Amino acid sequence: MKKKYILYIIIASLFIVCTFLLLNNKQDPPQMSVSCSIASMEEESATINWTVKNLSDREINFEDGCFAQITLNKMNVPFQCKALTLAPGEEKSVLIKLTNLNSGTNNLIITSTCKEGTSATYKSTIEPEKEVY
Repeated sequence: MKKKYILYIIIASLFIVCTFLLLNNKQDPPQMSVSCSIASMEEESATINWTVKNLSDREINFEDGCFAQITLNKMNVPFQCKALTLAPGEEKSVLIKLTNLNSGTNNLIITSTCKEGTSATYKSTIEPEKEVY
């Protein structure tokens, strides 16, 4: 009879330890940095350089269309980018052409969202070049 209770105690203890280990094995979400610079500017358009860097110690993955989700003046701007993976410390840059800029201030928002759930957003304003007479 004592052997039966000891066996139950051992099984219950193993169950508790395994449950504790599984619940505490969560990884922190990956970290990434984003940056944006103007590659060229014209009167009604701009080309920007969008860069995302993996700051984590593991790979991060981007699904189709999630590397750069662009909003210009509250309107979504279509940008095709295939799925990709960034190794730890790796960075990827793409050129994005923005057309039909307003003559004044243009509000730009770009977001990158990886499959692992981390999002990074860049917000800025762009003012097209004006000719000076």
